[in-house]
Amino acid sequence: MLNKIGNYLLYAFALLLPWQTRYIFRQGEIAGGASEYSTISLYVVDIVILSALLLFSVDLWRRRREAGTAFKGSKMAWLIVVFLIIAVGSILSVIDKSVGLFDAGRLFVASLAVLAIHFRALDKRKFLKILLISLAIQGILGTYQFTQQKSFASKWFGLAHHESSAGGSSVVEFMGEDGLGQRWLRAYGGQDHPNIFGGLMVFGLLLALYLSFTNEPEDGDDRFIDGDLLLMILIFFIGTVVSFSRAAWLAFVIGWLILFVISILKKEKGKQLQVLKIFLFSILIIVSMIFFYGGLIKVRIMGGTRLEMKSTQERIASYKQAWPILKEHYLLGTGIGGYVNTLEKNIPNQPSWFYQPVHNSLLLMLIELGVFGFVAFSAIMYLLFQRLWREKKAAQIYKLPILLALLVMMMLDHWFWSLHIGIFVLALVMWFVWDDKI
Repeated sequence: MLNKIGNYLLYAFALLLPWQTRYIFRQGEIAGGASEYSTISLYVVDIVILSALLLFSVDLWRRRREAGTAFKGSKMAWLIVVFLIIAVGSILSVIDKSVGLFDAGRLFVASLAVLAIHFRALDKRKFLKILLISLAIQGILGTYQFTQQKSFASKWFGLAHHESSAGGSSVVEFMGEDGLGQRWLRAYGGQDHPNIFGGLMVFGLLLALYLSFTNEPEDGDDRFIDGDLLLMILIFFIGTVVSFSRAAWLAFVIGWLILFVISILKKEKGKQLQVLKIFLFSILIIVSMIFFYGGLIKVRIMGGTRLEMKSTQERIASYKQAWPILKEHYLLGTGIGGYVNTLEKNIPNQPSWFYQPVHNSLLLMLIELGVFGFVAFSAIMYLLFQRLWREKKAAQIYKLPILLALLVMMMLDHWFWSLHIGIFVLALVMWFVWDDKI
């Protein structure tokens, strides 16, 4: 009974993960203003996964010899342990120890969660489909926000209010046909920023494609893609577009190209045809979007407006600000969660919005954990690529687009390492690639 309840809690974890419902214990503050990066919160999904881990610990104790044998034979598990030890040890270097403890704890819980999913007797495809359903709801919400040009607030679902006219909202600015400047709200879904929403939509899209490619049709059913997965692919693609996240757009294009190349190398004509159908389907949606919102898409691709130039300048500036910190802390790091406070120490007397993580999760990880933590993470990634290469003749190779999409977006944004949802998505993608039973 405990095991059943634990498995149901894991399914609930998949359903609740994309939602940001939380209780804030301490609102982060920096330079007299609010800072998400030093805020300490307890998310509903944390309560669910901690409850599941508590139940599983009872079963783990009963089967400790069996579990110990499985753990000893896993290089990945040992590398994760080494990575966690380095992350916990880095707390000694953090200026704000409470932030370091919180971030290390978050990383620890995410790691335990995916290890539990990996070793449990769980219907993992069902787990992933539940996650896709939750992401699809996010996609519908994001599309609604874009078409209505506003988002409603809800403390129960962790939703914040956004309007295109409000300062601080993420918008696309362009010149309308009437010669007047217009501001269009980008889709947030249930996330803190459209870039996060766009990233989740890309992962949902590529994951739905993978499940379709590895789907075993029932007797008498020769459809390549189930209707529900096809509908999700449509929702995810539209969500990716209306997020107006260039990182998400690039990750999708690279993921699709890799998917097509793999189908060619494996000489699977059926899958090649399906990839081309999905591509043509995507083109049809893009053409429709260009017809109605061509100015918005052109601005995001070409840039040139005030906000686009400002965004580019801020990203370049974040790298320049990160370089002195990296030179000083490259060996042991600033400590997990310590970058923003170190930036304030190096460049004081700036407004609170100035203090943001560098827009590169890999670089941010290197700065916070130092070279030893980065090497441990690189070793984990190497094992993932090595595993896919060994399985290149099997269906597992179709996981490669998701892993490459992850790396692309990690190099273009910081949320995979700086925010709660990013840590869990990073851990889940790594588990998904590593688990050969999906």
